This record gives sequence, structure tokens and C-alpha cells, in this order.
Amino acid sequence: MLKSFYLPNEALQGEDIPAHVTWDNLDWDKIIITYSNSLDVKDVYNVLPDCLKKENHRMAINSTETDGYIGLLFKTNLKKGIEIWSTW
Repeated sequence: MLKSFYLPNEALQGEDIPAHVTWDNLDWDKIIITYSNSLDVKDVYNVLPDCLKKENHRMAINSTETDGYIGLLFKTNLKKGIEIWSTW
């Protein structure tokens, strides 16, 4: 059963974004996380490097060190230009 999931609704450019998911009594073989191309994965907590595969803004997790928790830290990418829209 999923206990909690946290991901902020918004963040400033260049800011780190924490996220986590916790569960209890849940059998799983693989967790797949797809994330925006405006983000990079800075760190993944409670997952050994050989149990994590990252490719094309998608990560697959095969196992955790301690069951019931995955922590993530994303880094936002800076946009190079400014876009301005006018409605008039």
C-alpha cells in the first residue's frame, strides 16, 4: 500500500527539487519513473547504483536497500532565453 508521495507543484529555475515515495506491504519487481526533460536527476536515495538504470528522462529501479522508501533529488535546468507572450 502506498503510504506517501511528495513532489512540489512548482520550483524556481536552478533550484533542487526533493521528492519521495513510501510504501508498506507492497510487492514489486520494478519501479519506473518518467520525469520532465526540464529536470535532471541529482541523487537517488536508498537505491544501490547497480539497481538503478537512467536513460532518456526515465529511470528504472529494481531494488531498494531498505524496503518502503525511495528518495529523489532533481535539479531544474535553466532556460537560456526569455519568452514573452502578449494577449493584446
